[in-house]
Amino acid sequence: MAANSRIDASNELVERVEEEQSLARRKAEAGLVTRAKWTLFGMDVES
Repeated sequence: MAANSRIDASNELVERVEEEQSLARRKAEAGLVTRAKWTLFGMDVES
């Protein structure tokens, strides 16, 4: 049981890190107008 919960926690951590890396990559690749829009209106994290 404990091993399964550790595996689940590890998987959740990996997923979170991948999401953060994807978001950082998206921010780095965004153009000036897009970054300005995100600053004013917020960033849509679903796309």
